Amino acid sequence: MGRDETRRWRVGALVYSGRPDPSWDVSPSTAAACVHAFEKLEHTRAAVPDQASLGYRGAWLLAPDSRRWDAFNGIAWSAQDRRGDPERAMERALLESAPDATLPSEWRQWLFPLRSE
Repeated sequence: MGRDETRRWRVGALVYSGRPDPSWDVSPSTAAACVHAFEKLEHTRAAVPDQASLGYRGAWLLAPDSRRWDAFNGIAWSAQDRRGDPERAMERALLESAPDATLPSEWRQWLFPLRSE
């Protein structure tokens, strides 16, 4: 197996529940859609949200080259950039990439209670 075959995109949710946080592989096209969602957002100087609380603390995307994007509570960020995500588009794109039964069935209601389907 070549080096490129072992490299993959990963998404995860920070859902402090006393168990390991869920994470899953995503296709390069899904990862590209998540990065595109990030790039469409407006730059912001807002602070990265505090993630010290218990419970849900956001979602992340990790590239094969170790670049990372996070999204939580209306802000999406990488090591070099912060973007406003008031509609939680990036966060939603990351979480919606989860395979069935990876996240609790109620997650849509408690993460996005104001969204109309």
